[in-house]
Amino acid sequence: MILSAGTYESPKLLMLSGIGPAAALAAFGIDPVRDLPVGQGLQDHYMTLLNFRTDAESLASAASAENAALLQTEGRGR
Repeated sequence: MILSAGTYESPKLLMLSGIGPAAALAAFGIDPVRDLPVGQGLQDHYMTLLNFRTDAESLASAASAENAALLQTEGRGR
């Protein structure tokens, strides 16, 4: 049998069903069916870096003396 409810909900669903660390389940009054390390090591990655090339001007290429002057004098860039 395969159970999938997403990264965060699969461990939660398993633990609510009694599959997980026995001590953690007992703390919530859930009778353990299987004492397994469900959800251990789960971590969120807050940032993903994406790099790509383009011929169009972007924020990375907009740092120029001309744009700096426009920002200072008119509050905008080109």
